[in-house]
Amino acid sequence: MNRKTVLKTLGIILISASIFALGYLFKHRMVINSEEDTIVVVGPNQAIQNSLSQMNIRDIVGVTKIGDGGGLSTYGQLYYNVTEDQRTEIHVRLKDIPNNITTSGEGGTSKSIPIKQDIFMARRNFDGLDFDYEKMGTLTLSPGENDLLSGNFSTILPPAQNLSGKPVPAVADVERIVFDTDIEAAKNIYFDENADLPAKVRQRPAAFFWIAL
Repeated sequence: MNRKTVLKTLGIILISASIFALGYLFKHRMVINSEEDTIVVVGPNQAIQNSLSQMNIRDIVGVTKIGDGGGLSTYGQLYYNVTEDQRTEIHVRLKDIPNNITTSGEGGTSKSIPIKQDIFMARRNFDGLDFDYEKMGTLTLSPGENDLLSGNFSTILPPAQNLSGKPVPAVADVERIVFDTDIEAAKNIYFDENADLPAKVRQRPAAFFWIAL
């Protein structure tokens, strides 16, 4: 093989290799461009945002002592997160709950707190005088330290639809999440007279615990 043929062969090989390399780099770039952007946000204290950064936390409150020295107390937290597909991840932790609700003073009454409590989402109805309730699940309380009650509950709520048929988070129009029972004999002895509540709600025994969203 003469020198001219050798040079020609080397040239063809180099050109082919260059075309292959350019094609590979172009394909690699297209694959990278099709991937979702990943942005890491680092705060001044070196904190890095993650999926839990989007978590919402609300206190669970209730009244277990009615009268002098009584009032609202915190009995746990609600943790919830709305995902990109509009599902709502829910986790509830109730803790340090006494066995009874009591009224102060001589001759005061007492009522056992139900071990099983239904969890409802409360939405204001059309005329604004009452809540419409949608059941989310049931939580069972169990005794812990010092005979105080505690319990956990988790679920995932599918998206709801707004008037335009667009998917929205299930909690989008919820004013309260409440813990209560449908058993009339086990109803609360406390009435919540908060002026922000619908009138008919204030006239009925309050839920045992609730979360204001």
